[in-house]
Amino acid sequence: MSKSFFLSVLSFSLIIILFTGCSKEDGEVYNIFSVEGCSIEEYNADYLPETVTYIPSRLCQCENVMYRTDIQISLYPSAAIILEVYNASAVTTIPEGTFTMGESCNVGFTAGFYPNPGGKTQGLSFSSGSLTIEKKDGDYYIAVNLSIEQESGGGNLIGNFKGVPSEMTSR
Repeated sequence: MSKSFFLSVLSFSLIIILFTGCSKEDGEVYNIFSVEGCSIEEYNADYLPETVTYIPSRLCQCENVMYRTDIQISLYPSAAIILEVYNASAVTTIPEGTFTMGESCNVGFTAGFYPNPGGKTQGLSFSSGSLTIEKKDGDYYIAVNLSIEQESGGGNLIGNFKGVPSEMTSR
């Protein structure tokens, strides 16, 4: 195959992803995550959700009764956001509400972001943030606003997903 044919197919694919990946309703942009202000410049980019999966709540081994739901957002280009949501009661799907970043085994959530530009696999750690999960008309709206720790380069990761996550049975 010729190089120009390959580049044409790649360009066309990227255009389709960009136009179908982000949607705009009522002035709100959905389905995009952005790393901004990080001193590790190659991480500063917009990322589009490719797949969103979750593991329903299950009892954790904590001192107090606590349930954990895992949400994984696979992104384009090559990256992932891992969210662990801790709740005092079990839910059959994804817990709804606004959660504050905290530590494992406490009501709230923990997060990790794993970009992979050029084969790098070190993730970004966060110092604080919020997670909002709502379900409306069969779609989930999952929004994050996270502050990246200075040791990881500082800056912010903000963005959201609107759609239907698929259930995983284990991680």
